[in-house]
Amino acid sequence: MKRRSFLLGTAACVSGAPRLAQAQTLGFKSKVTCVVITDIEQGVSVEHLLAVFDAFTVRGLPFTCMISPFGKQGQVLQADDRLAILLSSLSAFGATIDFGCYVPDLARLSTYFQGRRVRDTNAICRDLLVQSAVPEHPNKPIHVVACNETEAPAEPTGVRSAGVNTVLVLPKANNPVRSEAWANGVARIFG
Repeated sequence: MKRRSFLLGTAACVSGAPRLAQAQTLGFKSKVTCVVITDIEQGVSVEHLLAVFDAFTVRGLPFTCMISPFGKQGQVLQADDRLAILLSSLSAFGATIDFGCYVPDLARLSTYFQGRRVRDTNAICRDLLVQSAVPEHPNKPIHVVACNETEAPAEPTGVRSAGVNTVLVLPKANNPVRSEAWANGVARIFG
């Protein structure tokens, strides 16, 4: 097994977030797939979102929700917002649901500001999710962040200081999945 394929597959399984299509080895093809639900923001239909979550949870399929903790005008979601209530109640489901933050302009920021923006966004998301944490299902730390695709993205090494080890780049068009890794343990996955 090639080291890169092993690392790529391991990163997908450990973080539970990337949408990987394939890990290729010498003549052996294996598919490692993780479901990532994006565009979870204020104004989304909570009923439809709950139906999707229930379908995955009933079948025992792990999935990651990429949350935008800001409203349409840029304000932070409040604890009484319908989406915040849904997400906080779902955080008690346990191992099948993982949460990540959506930081659209992350790929354009310098290393210092990457870490700072991710830390601040993760703190807001944790505050939303901690409302219904029960001792049997404590909230897991957020180790995944998603951002938009840009032409010349900066190296995402700054996110490590915020405790994030996986950066998902949401594509503008449907392209093959590819990944990059850095010495500090950060993986960036395109696709």
